[in-house]
Parts: sequence; structure tokens; C-alpha cells
Amino acid sequence: MYEKVFEQAESFFKPFNDMIALNMEALDKIREQQTELYNELMADGIEYAKDLSKPSLDIAEIFASQQSYIEGVKDKITASAYSSYDCWADAQGKSGELWQSALDNSAKDMSPPPAAPKKKASAKKATKKSAAKVEQAVEDAQASVESAASNAE
Repeated sequence: MYEKVFEQAESFFKPFNDMIALNMEALDKIREQQTELYNELMADGIEYAKDLSKPSLDIAEIFASQQSYIEGVKDKITASAYSSYDCWADAQGKSGELWQSALDNSAKDMSPPPAAPKKKASAKKATKKSAAKVEQAVEDAQASVESAASNAE
């Protein structure tokens, strides 16, 4: 009995576990990109400071060095932003596929089993009590259908 419950819980939580794994993969990739960006920016900053520490620089050389440094930083940050966006867009696409697959599988699991052929009961064997129960069930079903139709309007 517990094995069946465990299997159902496992299949129910599979999309969530897959989503967590997908997000962890995307975050790890972005972490690597951000670490690389930070290292590159630090190296560029050190090079920029070394260029400015030369004693024989005039204003034009300082301006050119500063402009080069700022353009390099801008290019690296822009490239990193595009790369991060691509990573998230890819993860979002995979996420959509994952949830669509999960919904399709759950729809298959939720479909009712095929109806068993009904045995024809002879009128002679039916008791008045069971006939009244059947009539009441039919009336209840009709009332619920009418109620659902009026709620849908």
C-alpha cells in the first residue's frame, strides 16, 4: 500500500524536481559567466591603473586610455547581459516543454478507465427500493447538469 503512495508521490513531484534541476543548471551557468566577467573586469581595472601610473603620460594619452577602458567594460557587460538572457530564455523554453509534458502525462493518468459493460437487469429482479435509488440518482444528475449549464451562462 505504501509503495503505491510512494510511487504516486514520486510521479507527482517529478516535474517539480525536474524544474529545480533545470533552474540549478541555469543558475550554475550564469554563476560561471558572472565569475568570468568579474575576473575580466578586475584584470582590466588593474591594467588601466598600470597605464595611468606611468610618469610620462599627457592628457591625450590618459583620455585615450580611459576611453578604451570604458568601452571594454561596456562591451564585456553587454556581452554578459546577452549571454545571461540567452541562458534564461533557454531555461524558460525547457521549462515550458517540461510543464507541457507533465500536463500531457497527467491528463493521460487522469482519464477515466474504460467503462465495464453493464449487465441488463431484468425488471422482475429489481426491487422497488433499488429502482427508487436509481431514479433519485438520475434526478440528481439532471439537476447538477442543469446547474452547471446555468453557471456556465
